[in-house]
Parts: sequence; structure tokens; C-alpha cells
Amino acid sequence: MPDTETAIEIGSSWTNLTTLSGIPSGTEVVLQNIGLPQDVIELATSLTEPAIDFKGVYMKQITPMMRVTIGEADIWARLYRYDKDQSRLRTAKVQIQVVT
Repeated sequence: MPDTETAIEIGSSWTNLTTLSGIPSGTEVVLQNIGLPQDVIELATSLTEPAIDFKGVYMKQITPMMRVTIGEADIWARLYRYDKDQSRLRTAKVQIQVVT
């Protein structure tokens, strides 16, 4: 079962979830979008911040938890909304849990 639960607030810029959560790189985790129904969170795994035009994996608010096993890379996330003109003004939350 997942353990060590942390909720992280993110905006429209890439945010390093691994660093903010304090969870070591390479740890198996489960992620869940706990924002508003319209919030879509874009995820990426990388050693460095992804390029602004990088397209990651989308996680909607209604998406079940996503399990991530990534080796030594960090997990990055940013808010993506279909009404893009509002995305820079908002934040969303991602829940990250260590799998034990």
C-alpha cells in the first residue's frame, strides 16, 4: 500500500515533485491529481527540467492513481488546462505517495 503522503501545489511551469516532496529519486511512487475537475496535470520524468514545449503524460482529475517507477530521474509536473488563457493564473495539487 502507498505510504508517506504529500500534496504539492503546482502552477503552469514545470515543478520538480521529487525535490519538493523530499522523496529520493528512483523511489516508486503513486501520483493522483487532487485539483479541480477541469485541472489537467502534465507529468514528465527527467534528470533536468523538461523544455517548455515538451509534451508529457496528462493526468486528469478523474484519472485513477498513476504508479511511477523511474530509475534515477526526477518527476516533473505542471498544470495544463484546456482554457490555456487561465492556466497561468491558477494552481493545482498533486498527491504523491511512496509505495512500500
